[in-house]
Amino acid sequence: MKIRKCTSADWKFLFSLRNDKVTRENSLNSDLVGESDHCSWLQQSLDNPCREIFILEMEGEPVAMIREDKESPQASEITLSWAVSSDQRGKGIGTKILETTVRDRVETFHAEIRDENTPSIRMAEKNGFVKFHSTSVGTSLYKKKGFYEIISDIERVRSTNNVNWMNILRLAFKHAPTEAKQMMGKVNENDQEISRLLKELAGK
Repeated sequence: MKIRKCTSADWKFLFSLRNDKVTRENSLNSDLVGESDHCSWLQQSLDNPCREIFILEMEGEPVAMIREDKESPQASEITLSWAVSSDQRGKGIGTKILETTVRDRVETFHAEIRDENTPSIRMAEKNGFVKFHSTSVGTSLYKKKGFYEIISDIERVRSTNNVNWMNILRLAFKHAPTEAKQMMGKVNENDQEISRLLKELAGK
């Protein structure tokens, strides 16, 4: 099993996959696509710095694709779409390509899935996606938080918790100022030791 970047030579596989009946039923746009329109779309996609298309191969043959779309090349959020060839469905291949794509990534991933597309919903949920919105057109939006968003969430919670710590400190100085001063002296000593250790770490 191998995942590689898509090239113009993949147009036939992607064309067949795009016009597959099940693929169209589960796509946001279910229209049949002509060959020339498809080739133009593929070339535009390959030239688009905000889009990446990857092909999953088995024994040298393409069996699935996954597409990443960003609003800008530097964006930290990615919208995904994927499809598996008709003769390879039900074998866990879609789950594999999705797992490989999102694993250990810093970005946050989004996917819009038709509500009746149970296999893709299960695949997304198995890979940590959570439903967060239902649309009026029979689809739902799913999200998997990346490292950057999780860190931002931690930062937000910690900023709120810092207020709580300061309120505890005010209570301590109000009701037991002598003991509070002694404790803060020990905290300051420990902070200085942490600062020394960080300098030691940075110097290595």
